[in-house]
Amino acid sequence: MTEKICFFISPIGEESSDARNNSNTVLKYFLKPVCEELGYQVIRSDQESTVESIDSSIIKHLTNDDLVICDLTGHNPNVFYEFGYRRALNLPLIPMITEGFKIPMDVSTLRTIQYVTNDLNKQETIKLRIKESIIAFESDNNQNNSKSTGNLDTNTTGISQSLLSIQDGIDELKDMIKNHNNSDLDIITSQVAKYAHPQISSETAIMQEVLPKMLENPELFTQFIELSKHLPGSTSLD
Repeated sequence: MTEKICFFISPIGEESSDARNNSNTVLKYFLKPVCEELGYQVIRSDQESTVESIDSSIIKHLTNDDLVICDLTGHNPNVFYEFGYRRALNLPLIPMITEGFKIPMDVSTLRTIQYVTNDLNKQETIKLRIKESIIAFESDNNQNNSKSTGNLDTNTTGISQSLLSIQDGIDELKDMIKNHNNSDLDIITSQVAKYAHPQISSETAIMQEVLPKMLENPELFTQFIELSKHLPGSTSLD
């Protein structure tokens, strides 16, 4: 079987620079273990030997590779350009960013993996989220391909990513409540107030947003249930 390619975009900087060291760490400890487990070869532009110009090689990767993972840490203009190019093609794209950096508005609709390199306790959680996102893209793509001959509107791209984003939000709320203080509770209250009536639960609020869209298309509702079964920690909806 032909090995799939994952192209890694990140600020690289000069040899031994902070940017290079950070990119090397993300590549070695997060991306390679997960991607290689799932059958991907990870490529970063500076590690290639090619007679093509760097720009030409990068465009080929952005256009042709099975997956692109993009580290937005530092808000590097070149990284943003490459991110935007890939996103415009509507191809599998996973944004990452160092925890504490602001996620740009145009990126916030995608599930962004936040990471740290100085806390080993979080390493497995970060790797799990990367793995979940890759599997979600593959699941959506396989379902779309399997129905492509039926001339039906079966584009489910983004459903799995939306489910994972909801799960991330719930996990963050759980962490805040577990280690709650007055400041955290104020944040939780304001977020719930933005999206839900005070008398309904957060789960109800989420379903009020998601369920009508699923009911409009029974095919998507079935796929929503099937995908939810495969999320870590999920329970059957049957």
